[in-house]
Amino acid sequence: MPTFDLPVPDIAPWRAGNTGVEGVWHFDSGASGEAVLISALIHGNELCGAWALKGLLEAGLRPARGTLTLAFGNLAAFDRFDAADPDAARFVQQDLNRQWTPERIQAADTLERRRAAALAPFVQRASWLLDLHSMHEPGAPLLLTGLHERNLDLARSLRTPGHIVIDAGHQDGVRMRDFGRFGQPDHVAPETRSLLLECGFHGALS
Repeated sequence: MPTFDLPVPDIAPWRAGNTGVEGVWHFDSGASGEAVLISALIHGNELCGAWALKGLLEAGLRPARGTLTLAFGNLAAFDRFDAADPDAARFVQQDLNRQWTPERIQAADTLERRRAAALAPFVQRASWLLDLHSMHEPGAPLLLTGLHERNLDLARSLRTPGHIVIDAGHQDGVRMRDFGRFGQPDHVAPETRSLLLECGFHGALS
């Protein structure tokens, strides 16, 4: 595995959140607009997203319209992180990003399923979702859109990163990107958008 150069972000000042759910921050502009959710640390060894949320919180970013929710996902897995064995911190019992069906969430029989249950109300209220991830091997950043044209149109309009993956989901379970309304056809949930951004190798500085 390549050298893991990205340091662990200190998110202790932001860990409590302001919603009653650990690691989740919510800001309401008071004006109508999209309900945006940006998530990170769905896998505990994918630190780049945590750095991004930390930066947004430290900058005091607030929405001018609509709402903004920032969510640190699998904190228990993140707490296990060791740069000498980063894969061991991907999850504790189960991959959090394969648990996003009502049946798995309601089972509440693993740490990750209970965490999904805590995060689910914020995902359900969101209309736009950006889920931040990184990759096991070095590679160019990717936007994963799923099969919905509305997501593909958004990905193309961003013009970065240059690589877009139109995927049918994961065979081992539903990702958060496809949970609830986000997984519904364009004619059923035309107001929603959800993208999964793979930012490159886990340990790369850029």
